[in-house]
Amino acid sequence: MAAAVVACLMVPAAPGAEDKILIEGLADAEVWDTGTRSLNLTRNDGDTATQRRLRLWTGAQFTPRFQALLLGRVEGGDANGYLGAEGTQTKLEQAWVRYSFAGPVPLVLQAGRMVAPIGGYTRRYLSSQNPLIGSPANYDVSYPYGIELAGSAGRADFMAAVVDKPVSRQIYLPEPSSSPRPALAAGVTLMTGFRLGAYATWGPYLAREVEGYLPPGTRWRDFRQRVLGFDLQFSRGHFELNGELTKTLFEVPGQNDDSGVVYYLEPRYAWSPRWFSALRVERNRQASVWLPYMAGWYVTDDRSWDVEAGAGFRIDPHTVLKVSYRVEREDSGPASSPVVDHALAVQLSCGFDVRSWFERPR
Repeated sequence: MAAAVVACLMVPAAPGAEDKILIEGLADAEVWDTGTRSLNLTRNDGDTATQRRLRLWTGAQFTPRFQALLLGRVEGGDANGYLGAEGTQTKLEQAWVRYSFAGPVPLVLQAGRMVAPIGGYTRRYLSSQNPLIGSPANYDVSYPYGIELAGSAGRADFMAAVVDKPVSRQIYLPEPSSSPRPALAAGVTLMTGFRLGAYATWGPYLAREVEGYLPPGTRWRDFRQRVLGFDLQFSRGHFELNGELTKTLFEVPGQNDDSGVVYYLEPRYAWSPRWFSALRVERNRQASVWLPYMAGWYVTDDRSWDVEAGAGFRIDPHTVLKVSYRVEREDSGPASSPVVDHALAVQLSCGFDVRSWFERPR
């Protein structure tokens, strides 16, 4: 992946093509101090942890209606968290082509590797767009392969896609195997700055590796995950509000179906051109499916409150310094005391345009 990104960066632009090719990047540096009781918040076993992340992307406009983008990530450090891989990691996040159709109802067709096409947070996961440092606790940013058709008519917008991965991952199960999964979304802008949306997706969530644990006569594709969600966007002046509610139902091998609901609200306010603050309040009641242990497959219900508050300072148009403090309270059950943990993080984020390094002064 890294070699592919570097190769794209070294391709010279054709004469007169300066406005049709972009080569940009986003660098993040983070320092974390966390507790040790939360799987979601703990970094480096509670010791001070650091994270370094570099994203590079190159985009090209072949015609006014035909574009392509390639985006890769390189990161390292000891703040990857419970599910994070150790050492320096590289990943191809996006590699897609896009074609726009003119007409009474404008349509955009996109195919390749992309960010999951449903869910409100997919539009704000980059550090340059996320007003905080963390992400919603039950939100797993994924990059499936797929094809997507989106459009709008008046105040309404819509999207239909087929992707090869589920929208969220079960942390106690192997990585889901590739299989087609439909995804639908629609929204309506009630007034300028105020949009309500809904989305749904369904399909297998297991991996081929679990077939030895399944009831006789069943396959991994026979057990499905169904997701129904709603999202909210509102902005007025210097105030912005995002929210999301997602209900997920799992078909569990040898057990009754189980479901979970998660939701959050995230207000942000810009106090000046340089200073802003944000808050995310999240409630989780998520179902976690486990591989068979003694009595067979089983599901646990994880219930928690999650609050993250932070502030940011824009050093220049491309550089932002943020600090946030996060608290999670997990209710394990009526017989257990709540588990409370915290995370303090500082992040420096810097965007850049590679082409500007080689342009001659005008």
